[in-house]
Amino acid sequence: MKTFIAITVFAISTAVTTAFAQDVIVLKNGDEIKSKVVEITPTEIKYKKFDNLEGPTIVILKSDVFMIKYANGTKEVMTASNESASVGSENPEPVNPGATGLYIMPLGFLQFGPVLGAEDAAAQNLSVGAHIRIPSLGLLTYAAFSSDGQAADKISGLGIGADVKYYSASVRKGFYFGGLLEYMFGSATYSQGYTDEWKNSSSFLVIACDGGYKFDLSKGFFLNVGATLGAATTLSVTPTVHPNDSSIMWNNNSSSTTAFGMLDLTFGVNL
Repeated sequence: MKTFIAITVFAISTAVTTAFAQDVIVLKNGDEIKSKVVEITPTEIKYKKFDNLEGPTIVILKSDVFMIKYANGTKEVMTASNESASVGSENPEPVNPGATGLYIMPLGFLQFGPVLGAEDAAAQNLSVGAHIRIPSLGLLTYAAFSSDGQAADKISGLGIGADVKYYSASVRKGFYFGGLLEYMFGSATYSQGYTDEWKNSSSFLVIACDGGYKFDLSKGFFLNVGATLGAATTLSVTPTVHPNDSSIMWNNNSSSTTAFGMLDLTFGVNL
């Protein structure tokens, strides 16, 4: 009787273990598929859905797969050459899917200027980038460059910056946070076309942190939704001389620090 009970317990435990054993296919976009891998060819991976093992066999491209976590605890990383590398229970070597991205932030037209930029993968969870911002095309820029209540008639200049982002997912998607530095220079013209027209030239350093969420869209496109918040410090301001009387000078050399912030709605593509 004891032998029968032992055999029965062993059979039941084996059946339960088998029932819950599953392979996990990790795609390069971060998605995970609970499955039972049937076959791996040089270019394809064939599997059945774990919740429908009697269903059809599904085929996906091997090039879309980052790694397979097998039910026995081993892992298999798909290399760039579409060959698999068995790594047992060790951590796999990182890959850089979508290593370089280009983006534009059109919402800047309603704020302090649109942003054009590029980012590159520094690690699985990390990206570094560079950008330019065109303040003269932003509606809020004109309000920010008012002098004694007078809004600027014309603004020119450029912002050049660098940023770093850390992502919650291992393939640079999902929630992120980071920071940026930006050097901005330009000039604002007041009373343009009048006899007392004058121009104010200045430069600023922007230090800010940002955060948000990155959505992966189809065909390599992505969308960032977030916000940037920091401060802009005046580095230099050129004194303005009255156009008709050089003895009259507006002394604009005072340094100041003001709050800086923008809402982020960015569209981009991974190359």
